[in-house]
Amino acid sequence: MQHLYVGKLFALLHDLGIPQRQVAAHLGVSRGSVATWAGGQLPIPARHVARFLTLVRQTLQAACADAWRQDQPTGPTLLAPSTGALFDDRMKLALALWEVELYNTSGQLDQEYAQHAKTLMHYLHLPPGKLSAAERARMLTALNGAHRCFRALAHLANRPEETAGRQLGGPTGVTPLEYFDHLVAWVHAPHQDDDHTPNTEEVL
Repeated sequence: MQHLYVGKLFALLHDLGIPQRQVAAHLGVSRGSVATWAGGQLPIPARHVARFLTLVRQTLQAACADAWRQDQPTGPTLLAPSTGALFDDRMKLALALWEVELYNTSGQLDQEYAQHAKTLMHYLHLPPGKLSAAERARMLTALNGAHRCFRALAHLANRPEETAGRQLGGPTGVTPLEYFDHLVAWVHAPHQDDDHTPNTEEVL
């Protein structure tokens, strides 16, 4: 990815007790520079990407391991769910937000919305009763797709009133570390123009 935005990863690090000043010291940059990356105003420069992502991975790995060490000796119950599992869910939610951030800042969200808008414009001048079953299906797909784009932006901006009650969450069947590695692999994929849609429980 040419321009890597990592604002949501800074939110994850903050949640894990790593302040921006510590990241700045680790990377050997000013706190002002880090603040612009954390706030999403600028992408992180390419020369700092590898070291920053390594810091995030190591912090995430240590935090997840610590959460599972603190788990209840008797295991989870209906009244007392696993501490480790709850922590994993929280970390996957944070990573899901980064995935949506990547989807947005890569330009793919805009491309998807433009495709759906083009389909809608093709049919909007026609009365609904004049549409064939196939045309209605295409229009519904476009409507749902456009709504998906708006929900993605609402999740990023933490505007739950605009998400139609949908909850964002990471994929099931993977650990937070595996999910993070999947996202990093996509970031470094040689074919950066390949389509990538968020791999989250909320189908945006």
